[in-house]
Amino acid sequence: MKIVEREDGAVFSPEDPGEPSTGLARLSPTVEERELLAFLAHGKDVLEIGTGLGSSAVAMISTARSVTTVDIDPWVHKKVFPFLREKFGIRCLTSHFNLSLGPDHYTRYFDMVFIDGEHTKVALTEDIAEAERLCPRGVIVVHDAIELRDTLWDLGGWQIIETRYGIGIKYVGWEHALDL
Repeated sequence: MKIVEREDGAVFSPEDPGEPSTGLARLSPTVEERELLAFLAHGKDVLEIGTGLGSSAVAMISTARSVTTVDIDPWVHKKVFPFLREKFGIRCLTSHFNLSLGPDHYTRYFDMVFIDGEHTKVALTEDIAEAERLCPRGVIVVHDAIELRDTLWDLGGWQIIETRYGIGIKYVGWEHALDL
């Protein structure tokens, strides 16, 4: 698959048929955003919702203990997943259903969830609810937070880092950590 880098360091593929829900071409996080993701992922078990072109998964696996990525798009399964599995050992899943179970059929929990899925209020709200279930104590990160700002504000507790596309961050499960 051919990848082209833009001036801001985001990448796209001219072969990309577009997102199934919108038809728009996938665009990765910028270099700055990928560096932030790698920093946040350090030493963590990470779940990524929305693989896209795989650049964020590659950035996170550079510092994370493990990365599991899920995407429902057959084009991603065919063009992106093989590269992520073979070159980086990233676990790739084709549906949200597979997220709930670890190898021994128990719920698998993550220290960080990165969401870059469908950019609608309904889909983002569902992805965040799933992230909170699978990451009961850790950090949830949302790409394209500038575009999704209103939804994040409505949900409450989000910080937005002003990058090219915006990174939303919410720490979960720490509310009572200091109560002794």
